[in-house]
Amino acid sequence: MSNQVRDLTQRSISKYVDFFRRFRKPNAIYPTPEEVIAREYDPDAEFESTFLTLKLEMHSQDGIKFNDDYTTLLQDLVKVVPFMIDKINSIPRPDLGFRNPDQTHLWDIQPDDELVQNAMKEVKEVLMEHLGVTQKVINVYDEFLFVNNEKANVEEFLEKKPYSRQEFLERIDKYQNTINKIKTSMPFEIRMSMFLVECEDINNKLVEELEQLITLMLNKITDYVQHDLATKVQTEVRTI
Repeated sequence: MSNQVRDLTQRSISKYVDFFRRFRKPNAIYPTPEEVIAREYDPDAEFESTFLTLKLEMHSQDGIKFNDDYTTLLQDLVKVVPFMIDKINSIPRPDLGFRNPDQTHLWDIQPDDELVQNAMKEVKEVLMEHLGVTQKVINVYDEFLFVNNEKANVEEFLEKKPYSRQEFLERIDKYQNTINKIKTSMPFEIRMSMFLVECEDINNKLVEELEQLITLMLNKITDYVQHDLATKVQTEVRTI
C-alpha cells in the first residue's frame, strides 16, 4: 500500500508542476510589459492567462513598488510541494493489528526525496522567470516617479518671490499634460502571463497627487494677487 500512496502522491505533485509548466515560454523568452500593453489594445492579439495578482502602489520612501512581497509569494507556492508530502505521511497501516507494533504507519516520503526536490526546483525556476519579467512593469512608470517628491519641490518654488508668471504656467502645464497622459495612455492592468498587475490604483494616485499640486499653485497665485500685490498697489497709491 505504501507504493500506492507514493504513486498517488507522485501524480498529485506532477499535476502541480504541470500547472506551472503551462506558463513557460520557449527559451524563456517572455513579452515585455510594453509589448503586452501594445497588443492588449489589439482585439486580434493573444490574451495572456493569469492566476496571481499584484498591485502597484506609491510609497513615500521607495517610490512605486508592488503591494506584496513577491519573494514571500514565491516561497509559499514552492512550499505547497512539501505541504502535500506532509499531509500524506504518517498514514496508519490498515493491517496494524497483524503487524509489528513498531510499524504503525506506511512508509513516509522524506523531504529530501528526489521527487520532492525536483518538483520544488522546477516550480521555483518557473516562478523566478516570471517574477523577473513582471518586475519590469515598475519601469513602465519611470517617467512619473518625479511625482513622488514633487510636492516638496513646489513648496520650495512657492517660497521664492517675486513669482514668475511664465514659470507658474510651465509647471501647471507640465502637471496637466502628465495627468492627460496617465488618463489616456496608462493601462488599468497589465497581464504578464502568470501575473496580473493591477495599475488602476497607482494611476488614480498619480493623478490625485498632480491635481493637488495644481490646486496648491493656483491657491498661491490667488493669495499672491489678493494680498501681496494689493498691498503693493495700496502702498504705491499712498505715495502719489
